[in-house]
Amino acid sequence: MSATLNKKIMSGLGWIFMENIGSQLIQFVVTIMLARLLVPAEFGLVAIVLTFNAFLSVFVEGGLESALIQRKNLKPEDCNATFFLNLLVAGVCYCGIFVAAPFIADFYNSPQMTSVLRVLSLSILLLAIHIVPRALIFREMKFNVRFKIMWPGLCISAVVGISMAYGGFGVWALVFRQLCGEMIFLLLIWYYSRWKPSLRVNWNGLREMVGFGWKIFTANLMETAFNAISPLLIGKMFSLKALSFYNQGSHYPNIFLGVCKSLISYVMFPVLASIQDDLEHCGKLILRAHRFILFVVCPVAAWLMVIAEIFVRILLTDQWLPSIPFMRIFCLGMIFIPGTIMNIQATNAVGRSDVFLGLEIAKKILLILVIVVACHFGVIYMAWGGAIMMFFGFFLNAMGVQKLFRCSLLLQLREFAAPLLLSGCSGALAFAVVRYGEAQNVFLIFTAASAAFGISYLLLSLLFQRHVVLECVKIAKTLAPNYFQRKIQ
Repeated sequence: MSATLNKKIMSGLGWIFMENIGSQLIQFVVTIMLARLLVPAEFGLVAIVLTFNAFLSVFVEGGLESALIQRKNLKPEDCNATFFLNLLVAGVCYCGIFVAAPFIADFYNSPQMTSVLRVLSLSILLLAIHIVPRALIFREMKFNVRFKIMWPGLCISAVVGISMAYGGFGVWALVFRQLCGEMIFLLLIWYYSRWKPSLRVNWNGLREMVGFGWKIFTANLMETAFNAISPLLIGKMFSLKALSFYNQGSHYPNIFLGVCKSLISYVMFPVLASIQDDLEHCGKLILRAHRFILFVVCPVAAWLMVIAEIFVRILLTDQWLPSIPFMRIFCLGMIFIPGTIMNIQATNAVGRSDVFLGLEIAKKILLILVIVVACHFGVIYMAWGGAIMMFFGFFLNAMGVQKLFRCSLLLQLREFAAPLLLSGCSGALAFAVVRYGEAQNVFLIFTAASAAFGISYLLLSLLFQRHVVLECVKIAKTLAPNYFQRKIQ
C-alpha cells in the first residue's frame, strides 16, 4: 500500500470515527431523553413517516452520488446536470407525498399523520440540494470537512427536540428536531464545498452516470422498499405502539452500526475506487477491513445482548421493557451487517454495480418469503426473520466479492471465528454476573457486568489475537497525531 493512500485511509478513518462517535453519542443521549418524555405511539408515528421519506430519498439520490464519486474524469458540467435532475425528482416526489398524505393517514387510522407527513417530507427537498456538494467532499476525501459540518446541526437540533418535548409539543419535537438538523447540515455543506451550480450541463455525461447509477439506484430502491415492509406491516397489522418497540429495539444496535457504515462507505469506497484497477490489492484491503471491524462489532453485540434488560430499565424506564427481545435479536444479526456493507462498497468501487444489483435481487426474493411467513406468527418472528436475512445477505455478497477479488468466502468466514469465540466467553462471564446480582442495585450490576466483559475480552484478545490488538494500537497512534495536527492547523 502506498504511503499516500495509507495516509488518506488513516486520516479518513480518524475523522469519520471521531465524527461518528460524537454524533452517535449525541443521538444516544437525545433518544433516551426523548423516550422518557414522549409516549411510544409518537415514536411509531414518526417511524412510519420516516419510512416513506427514506423510500422517496432513494428516488431523489438515484444512485448518482455514488456515480459522482466513482467517475474517473468528473467535469463541472456533470455536477450541474446531476444537481438539476435531483431537484426535479425531489419536487415531483414532494408533490406526490403531499397529495397522498391524507390517504396514508386514513390507512393507518391516524389523522395527525397527514400534517406530520407533509412537514417532515420537506427533508427530501433539502436532500436534493446537498447531494452534489456532499459527493464532491467525499470524492476529494475531505473527511475533516464532514466532521465540521455534522456537529453544529446535531447539537442545535438536539436542543430543539428536547426543548419542544419538555414544552409538551409531543410528536412535533421529533419532527422539528429532524428538519432543524438537516437544514443546518445543508447550509454548512454548501459553505464548505465551495461548489456553485451553473446552467452549463453535460447531458451525455449524465447519461453515462445514470448508466452506472441506475443499478445502484435499483438495488437501493429494493433495499429501502424491503426494509420498509416490516415497519409498514407492523404499523398496520399490529399497532404504532408495537412498531415503536420494534424500532426502539433496533435503534441502539443501529447506532453502533451507523459508525461502522460511515467508516466503510465514506472511507473505503473512495479508497477502493482509487485503486480499482488493482484487484489483488483491493482483496487484501477488504480482508484487513473485515478483521478489524469484527474485532469491535462482535464484543459490542455480545455486551449489549447481556445487559439489554438493565439498559432499558435504567435509561428508558419500564414503559419500554417490551423492546428488550427485539434489541437482543438485532444484536445477533448486526454481527454480519458491517461485512455485508464492506462487500457491497467493494463491488461498487470497481464499477461492478451489475453484480451488486443481481445479489440484491436474490436477497430481496428471500426476504419476501421470510416476511410473508413470519408476519402470520407475530412481531417477534418478523424480527427473527430479519436477523436470519442479515446472515444470508452477508453470505451472498461474500460470494459476489469472491468472484471479483482474491478474497474467498472461506477467508472471510474465517475472520469471524476468533472474535465470536472471545465475545461468547466474555458474554458468558458478564451474564453470570448479571444473574448472580439480580437482587442487587441495577447500577452496580451494570457496572460490574460491563467491567467483567471488557476486561475479559481484552485479556483474551491479548492472548489469542495479539496481532490484531497491536495493529489497533498502531492505528490509534497514527490517527491521534493526525487529528491534533489538523486541529492546530
